[in-house]
Amino acid sequence: MGALGFAFLYRKMSSIGARKFIVPALYIAYIVGFYFVMPPNPDAITIPTELLTNFRIVTVITATTFWVILGITFGALWDKFKLHVGLRKATE
Repeated sequence: MGALGFAFLYRKMSSIGARKFIVPALYIAYIVGFYFVMPPNPDAITIPTELLTNFRIVTVITATTFWVILGITFGALWDKFKLHVGLRKATE
């Protein structure tokens, strides 16, 4: 919900040249604020630390790989089908 609000704010600030820095900085502050407001995890971690660390590392690598491949694929499809050209003609 917050990301959507900041996207609208970014569009509303179209006349301000520094919006490329202001809105992302505000969004980062928003996320950091929520990180500190949320309560800590009450559950004790009962598995070995090495297993937990390895799981977290593999999860970050897998998620990053997924999003990079998804971005490259959709970027290639966007360029192949020239969807942005059709959108410009429709709005003119």
